[in-house]
Amino acid sequence: MAAAVAGARAPTTQRWGDVDDDADDAVILPPPTTSGPDSRGIKTTVEYKRNDKGEIVRVTSRVRVVKVEKKLYKVRGEKEGEKRSGRMKR
Repeated sequence: MAAAVAGARAPTTQRWGDVDDDADDAVILPPPTTSGPDSRGIKTTVEYKRNDKGEIVRVTSRVRVVKVEKKLYKVRGEKEGEKRSGRMKR
């Protein structure tokens, strides 16, 4: 039944049993984690990567999330359907 659900995907990460013991990439990197936004609007993302030397590096990025409100005027909505005249004809 679960396979019939639209948008169901197979997991993309490898399982520990699927990795060869002799492979260089024997350590599977954990998936990225995201937490927040907190009370100040900061969202923290932690991910792990390999550098040029093959070492595992933890990368933490902090991003401020801001909600922007845009004011819409009723007059603009009324004028949208009108034909342009004069200089605005362009």
